[in-house]
Amino acid sequence: MPRLIINADDFGFSPHTVDWTVRCFETGVLSSATIMAGAADFQRAAAFARANPQWSFGLHLVLSDEIPLCPPVSIPSMVATDGRLWPTRQFMLRSAAGLIRSADLEREIRAQLLRLREAGVAVSHIDGHGHMHRMPLVLKALIRLKDELDLARLRPAQDLYYAP
Repeated sequence: MPRLIINADDFGFSPHTVDWTVRCFETGVLSSATIMAGAADFQRAAAFARANPQWSFGLHLVLSDEIPLCPPVSIPSMVATDGRLWPTRQFMLRSAAGLIRSADLEREIRAQLLRLREAGVAVSHIDGHGHMHRMPLVLKALIRLKDELDLARLRPAQDLYYAP
């Protein structure tokens, strides 16, 4: 029988986000969450995931706007002059123009996934901040890395809204 999976993303983004995500798990609202590997409250989100194997946790892949996990010099096509990942719009434009190197993208994906696994998180699925995992370049990279990184599931991005 199909079941409804309610996933919260941005887990670890801030103490406030972690507090409310935990509360949603504890009240039965959530069945899974995706964790931002480079976020401010990553350690607390990872600790909660380790302590709660009854729920599903994944990687919330961040490819824009933030500080990368890889040294900027190792992913030059993905970072601006300040060393941060390109802002979302620039990342999308650079990706469409072929200016984001697949090797750089795959290196950052590996680093983020490895950080979760090294923190003891059993990674069940991946999605992307701003639904970046749906972009052709990113989706192709995830498909290429599927076997190497033992990726079982990619969460489709379909936000449903109801307006009475």
